[in-house]
Amino acid sequence: MARIELADNIAASAAGVSLFHHLDGGKHIVKATVVLPGTTMNDMISMLTLRTAQQYSRMMQSLLGDLVVGAITLHTADATDESDSLSLHWLTLQPPHQRDVAPPPRPQDYVYLQHTSMIMGRLVSLWHSITLPSMPPRAHVDRGTFHQSGFVVTPHANGHITASFFLSVVPTLLSPSTPLAALCHIASTCASRLLSTVATLSLPSHLSILHLTPSTDQCHMMCQTQSKPHDGIAPSRQQAIACNTCQQRPVYLSCASTKSYNSSVNDHLCALCHTTPTPLSPPTPTHVTTPSSIAGVHSVSYRHPPSCDSVASPASSSSSSSATSSAAKSTSMWTPRHTLSLASIPSVLYPHIQKHANRLHVTPELEADMRDMGQAAVDALLGAMQTPMLALTPPSSPDSHVVHDVELYEANTSHLYTVKAVVTLPPYNMLDVMALLDMRTTSGFRQTMRTLLDGAFVDGAVLHAAPPSSPQSAESMTLNWLAVQNSKVHLPHRDYVFLKYGNCYRRCSRNRRPAVIPPESTAETPPPNDMVAVSVWESVDLAACGPLPNDLNILRLNFRRCGYVIESVAPRSGGDFDGIRVSFFMSEEVLSSRSVSPLGKAWVVRMAQSVERLRQGLMEQYVREGRRTDDAVPRTVPSVARSSSRCHCCAKRFSLLRRRHPCQLCCQIVCKRCLDKQFQLDLCVACCVPTSVSLIKYWTP
Repeated sequence: MARIELADNIAASAAGVSLFHHLDGGKHIVKATVVLPGTTMNDMISMLTLRTAQQYSRMMQSLLGDLVVGAITLHTADATDESDSLSLHWLTLQPPHQRDVAPPPRPQDYVYLQHTSMIMGRLVSLWHSITLPSMPPRAHVDRGTFHQSGFVVTPHANGHITASFFLSVVPTLLSPSTPLAALCHIASTCASRLLSTVATLSLPSHLSILHLTPSTDQCHMMCQTQSKPHDGIAPSRQQAIACNTCQQRPVYLSCASTKSYNSSVNDHLCALCHTTPTPLSPPTPTHVTTPSSIAGVHSVSYRHPPSCDSVASPASSSSSSSATSSAAKSTSMWTPRHTLSLASIPSVLYPHIQKHANRLHVTPELEADMRDMGQAAVDALLGAMQTPMLALTPPSSPDSHVVHDVELYEANTSHLYTVKAVVTLPPYNMLDVMALLDMRTTSGFRQTMRTLLDGAFVDGAVLHAAPPSSPQSAESMTLNWLAVQNSKVHLPHRDYVFLKYGNCYRRCSRNRRPAVIPPESTAETPPPNDMVAVSVWESVDLAACGPLPNDLNILRLNFRRCGYVIESVAPRSGGDFDGIRVSFFMSEEVLSSRSVSPLGKAWVVRMAQSVERLRQGLMEQYVREGRRTDDAVPRTVPSVARSSSRCHCCAKRFSLLRRRHPCQLCCQIVCKRCLDKQFQLDLCVACCVPTSVSLIKYWTP
């Protein structure tokens, strides 16, 4: 077969796909080949041996996206082997949108057998069209024919798997001007989405975001086929009307017409446009090749997917796209509307990370190497504290959000651009801040990072959590995965796999030996004043946690010299310590040939300014733990407190102007003046006193 180049409109999303073409007796045969790293033959067998109709619809929706109008399983034969399956399917596809073709091509449907089996060590899934008397062609829909089509999965000695998708359709059923372009578009889309489809189908059906609703005419045809398998459908029942929204999917006024006719506006809608929150426009190559368009329909904000034309390749840094995006007037990721997407956690990225985490095996030797790496990163971060840095003024732009009470400093080297954000907090216990930054579970990591990063947080997970090296040590060591939004919404997201290592150190120690923390350390017995706490983020390269597939539109980047340094503020003359100073370092890797871009600099600054929300996260964690562990605190307002006529804090009498407000932690009734307005919680001033805040320490039993 002769190798051909990908078209410009699909090359951005089909990275890693090799396309081949062969002409056999007037039939075009296209082969799309892709390498599937980290995938086993058992994964491919589970995907291609279709046992249920739901598995088939999920697979086709994940592979072809908006091209699929309907996917139905008509019959499934009993399996004779684990790797053998035989099923009969009915697939309706919307041809790829072609701007130079008028009128647009009509949809095509296929009735075909799919036979999957192991042949000479290869997994072969053959698609072959058949003719059924009970399934005649429909009006306004072309009946296509699969010939020499399907998947061939080949294992290699190095452990990698190569999958080839063959597609061959009779050319007269396609547009005569561009039959090859349409075949290449469908084949490359299937191959590029194959890796993400394997991970998606490994989830239970109720966790998947892929739910395909059959079209109206397919519902009617399926009912007729199941009730009268050997009779045709009367022509009088097939009165086809074009959908008024997409203008291409036909609407049949049949037994299912009540689901596709909107009588209030006198509008005809197909089932796919009727069940979609926003009307569907005719599919374009951008929507077909962007997997996030599937999740865009089910997300909370229902925003459209990013354009593939502006997606940077994984090999390039996100800061390198400033030349094409500096003039774009797109919305920043820091606007408040992006906080609505936090309700969709876990995201569509999490199944891929969960699959990697299941294969991750951390041995004691690897934990020892992680501990050495973490201690070396601590030394580098403490050394950065002594490095002089220039004061930084946040860039002023319509998208920027001014954060007060945060001091910014910057340092630029030949390979790293670093921003340090410093904030002074009230005299909280330093160990409580370390307990907040521990985040040993996935749920705790998501809760804390969602509070700190606000709208920039996409998803996160804890891949491994190691116990402290000694019973009386504040050491924290975890492997984490974090996905955050980029500086602009049209740029690909960023994700990181990094080691998070934290510990407390004595200043007087020359070699900075970790301080021994007694288990009974509380807010009443704070740690010594010469102690400094460090929590570093350092990216690691793990074979089991490689980069995510290219079609997920996310870049794997690295954390270098990032993390928190917590120290006590110098005391006043003859007084106590005023509080604690938290310095948060965030950096961006810079190519040696040029400096950091404006978009990359803006992203680093905004990430560093998230240290301002550390106090908010501390209080939210305090409230969560107080509700969960303190049995003495009532869950509801006591009747005695509810009937109290005076404020619990200031003892002033309630009146028409001085109303009652319950504290969410102690459940006492206070006035509005005695509520602390610094947080998004209704807490009284007594509960917000730093000396009363105490979190659960992970090193204590």
